[in-house]
Amino acid sequence: MNSKNLSSLMFIDYEKSFDRLNHENMWEALRCKGVPEKMIGLIEAQYRAFSCSVLHNGVLSDPIRVAAGVRQGCVLSTLLFLILIDEILVGTSDREPNRGLLWQPITLKHLNDFELADDVAFLTQRRSDMQSKLDHLADCSSAAGLTIYDNKTKSLDVNTVNPSSFTVAGQAVENVDTFQYLGSQILGAPRST
Repeated sequence: MNSKNLSSLMFIDYEKSFDRLNHENMWEALRCKGVPEKMIGLIEAQYRAFSCSVLHNGVLSDPIRVAAGVRQGCVLSTLLFLILIDEILVGTSDREPNRGLLWQPITLKHLNDFELADDVAFLTQRRSDMQSKLDHLADCSSAAGLTIYDNKTKSLDVNTVNPSSFTVAGQAVENVDTFQYLGSQILGAPRST
């Protein structure tokens, strides 16, 4: 990999990501990963029976079915979330196969993103590719019940002096000079004066 080819990084933040996952998309993501139907059925049964009640002035409401999100405190919740996020990113990469950073020149494989849980960073060689990737990610994420949080999503330019401008759902993404990602400070290109 030649970092001199890298042009833009986009650090994606999801709004209330664990609370909004669409259950049907979770089951489909499990199928795509080859999880047996019997196992999916067992997990799905836990979620079909998932409800909560509200206690107000000493009166308990009827149960309210929870139709989105993962169960708080459940050991499977993080895994379900990661599987769904991976499927979203695979879907985005499939729609944008050659818009990442050229990773293996012989096989022409591209590195499209870095991810750890809900911390996602997109990479592109050409700034013009970033908006398209971001639009596809927003579409795939929305279908799964997730919303990209435009106030916390940031872009960072590398190997260029002119700042980029990108949007998420019509809102401008802030372009920053540095970004703290997974404990490391990432520095962008120096700005022209």
